[in-house]
Amino acid sequence: EKLDKLEGVADPDDHSAQQFLLAHRARLGQPEGPYNSDEKLAMQLEAIHLTCPKFDPEDCLHGRYNMNEYRLINQIANTYSEAGERKKAIDIFYQLLNNLEKNCQELGGYPSMFCLITHNYSIELGRERRYLESIEIAERGRKVCTFYGEYQFLPGFLAIQAESNYFLGKEIESRELYLQAYYIYKAFGDGLNLERMRQEMKERLGIDMPE
Repeated sequence: EKLDKLEGVADPDDHSAQQFLLAHRARLGQPEGPYNSDEKLAMQLEAIHLTCPKFDPEDCLHGRYNMNEYRLINQIANTYSEAGERKKAIDIFYQLLNNLEKNCQELGGYPSMFCLITHNYSIELGRERRYLESIEIAERGRKVCTFYGEYQFLPGFLAIQAESNYFLGKEIESRELYLQAYYIYKAFGDGLNLERMRQEMKERLGIDMPE
């Protein structure tokens, strides 16, 4: 409803405003329910082409993007993953991260965008069982989030590293990382992720955390 109201006052020739509307409609879905992956991806690609007409998801390393465009391309990579095209998603995250580091380190939104991309990138690497790479990318993100104070990403990076270490057979390291992630989620009051950590620690390591 709010997007409808915004669309009613937005200039049709304002490509940035139209991109914002289209990207949010893709994410929020319709009154009947969410869009499927193909529909969502088509909307997101249409949105990015409004301001980056030459954008190619297979070659996004050399473009110049603002923070809204980085966020949208990150969402495009997530949608490819949802559609089962994880290798394509990983390739986009790889290119996007390198592009961000090359072009945007002096911009104010750099730390949070770096953390967002590395968080999603490391998750995809873990899903593809590329555990050492997942740990490495998560560690890069963890260092940036602690250096710049983007702490909302911290327990996620720790949880990703905990899971990857578990699947590598490093249960001692996994246990310590799970405990760190668990208590940060508890400090944040994040009940959903806290319960997820509790279940994983019980199933994988036999650790019973208190309710």
